[in-house]
Order: sequence, then structure tokens, then C-alpha cells
Amino acid sequence: MAFANIYAGMKFDKAKIVKLKLFETDHLEFAGLLLEPGQSQAAHTHDASDKVLFVIEGVATVSVGGESMELGPGACALAKAGEPHDLANRGRDRVVMLVVSAPPKGKA
Repeated sequence: MAFANIYAGMKFDKAKIVKLKLFETDHLEFAGLLLEPGQSQAAHTHDASDKVLFVIEGVATVSVGGESMELGPGACALAKAGEPHDLANRGRDRVVMLVVSAPPKGKA
């Protein structure tokens, strides 16, 4: 499929972060992340993939390589391969993010 719409498949889950895969090829993965207030993803790395985190709604606290920043709509962060990163929704509103990983996990 060459077309996708993150809003068409959006369903938040109070128990866990929702990941919506929009596109996946041998070269990249493009997905949405949906976070309810209080949800977070622990620090982790991807040894062979770069990751871009782009906020489209809400405010997310994103840490990359030990540096943290609050990102609002239109802001993004880059975690290079092997660089520890995490994210959290510490606000009162939901967070909608787009995430690009290249190459996708397991395809490197």
C-alpha cells in the first residue's frame, strides 16, 4: 500500500502505548505512537537503526543520549543507531507521534 492515514486507525489504550505501523519496507518503518497521559517507553537502543521521533499532537518528553527535552507539535528528535533513547507523556493530554526507523528493526 502506498497511502496511509494515522487518524483513520487511531485507538488509544490506557494499558499500553499503541504503535500503528503505517508503512514497512526493507529500508524503513514508518509508524504512529499513541500515548495516554502517564505512559512511557523505557530507555533502549537499536543497534543498527536510526530513529526519528516527530510529535504531531501533545507534548512528549524525549531523551536521547542522556539529554532530555519536551517536544510539542512540529518538534522532532533523532536517535542514531546504538544511542539510548526513551519517551514519556508527562502531561494531561494524549500524545500522537510519528516514528521513522531506518532500516527497520531486524532488517539490517
